[in-house]
Amino acid sequence: MSDELLLNGTLDEIRDELLRRFGTRSFRVVDGVIELELPSTDPRKPGPSGTTVVVRVPLFERWTVQRPMPHGPWWHAVPEGATHTVCTIPLSDWSEEVVSDETQAVTCPWCRVRLIALEIVSPPGPRGMGQEAEALDFPPGFGELIAHMDELAGELGVVVQTVRTGKNYRPAVKEDGPWATSGIGVYHSSRGVEFNLQVFRDLGEDVIADDLLDRIRRVSGGKTAAPDWPAVPCTALVQDWVRTRAEVMEPYFRARASHAAAASGRPSSGTSGATNTITNQAVSRLGVGAVTSLLEKRGVSVRATSESRLGNTLDVSTPDGTHFTLYVKTKRAGDWQTDTKFAIRREPIAEESRFWVLVDLASVSDPGFYVVPEWWMQNDIYEAHQRYLDAHGGRRAGNPDSTHHAIGPARVESWSERWDLLEL
Repeated sequence: MSDELLLNGTLDEIRDELLRRFGTRSFRVVDGVIELELPSTDPRKPGPSGTTVVVRVPLFERWTVQRPMPHGPWWHAVPEGATHTVCTIPLSDWSEEVVSDETQAVTCPWCRVRLIALEIVSPPGPRGMGQEAEALDFPPGFGELIAHMDELAGELGVVVQTVRTGKNYRPAVKEDGPWATSGIGVYHSSRGVEFNLQVFRDLGEDVIADDLLDRIRRVSGGKTAAPDWPAVPCTALVQDWVRTRAEVMEPYFRARASHAAAASGRPSSGTSGATNTITNQAVSRLGVGAVTSLLEKRGVSVRATSESRLGNTLDVSTPDGTHFTLYVKTKRAGDWQTDTKFAIRREPIAEESRFWVLVDLASVSDPGFYVVPEWWMQNDIYEAHQRYLDAHGGRRAGNPDSTHHAIGPARVESWSERWDLLEL
């Protein structure tokens, strides 16, 4: 961190720099203590030095704002019960009268950067930064969103942590990693609503993080560029709460619960059910999200229908008013899994309005889409199943009652990227 940023940077600029560095040798947690590399300028003798020093910051929850009068240039943070300021000045060095004022912002740069680091390590932090970081009145949409999130947390078994600047909503069972204590933060400061996607990226789940980021952008109408910690205003999420809940909040907590269950080797509770069920639902939602995102970028209106409980049947309307129904099946590896109930002998339809979209998420950055007319897909399942039965004496080997059916990629290769069938 440069001397200029430390001395003159805004809270958001310093926070962004620390977030970029967190987890490196210049900003990390060792044995429950923050280690932070800072310019080595003495707080009592400010001025650029060009050299750095690693400071150690113990974790704490409460502090007061103080400065010596009449000559103290800055307001400092003093941890509750401590004999030093956060920037390590001994209180015994303050020979003048000391004034404490909780309405003041912490203006000492070295105290301030330590408090921001503490806020990042223990999100959403203990006490706020004073009037510079918080408005005196709650911003529009804050109270309404808190009420919605509290209700959702009660239904899903999400942990709610109340802090000075708002609330942090996180899964009851945490994953491994430094970011697991944070979830979705709703703040009445300039941060707004902040989503922890870093936890997915740390676990190698970029496809989930990218899908959630796309969902946040679509629902909020914003263009947040932060890939790991996107933030949007509260008002952007309450203007259509039903959509926000269905397309962003529920998928987020289900994905987090799925990770926790996978890490612990046992089914998770509250937001989840069985581990396999969560995983299948999460993958299905990712596929639906990928299809929705692609179509909306092409000017197509998309909405989920009630045909399937997983929400993977979509009604789409093209710019010229033509309607199609899409049944979305998604895989991340192997084959697409379906059911022999779809094995129906069909004849070709010249102008089909119903399609299967098979989504291949094997590639994080470049998902594959197979757009297949429903009549062809059902007939293909029928013919493939009949060939299987003919080869096994007219009955299913192993479990005769099973209705499972797998669709291999080679069977639908000719339908790759056939969006032209939807006149797109």
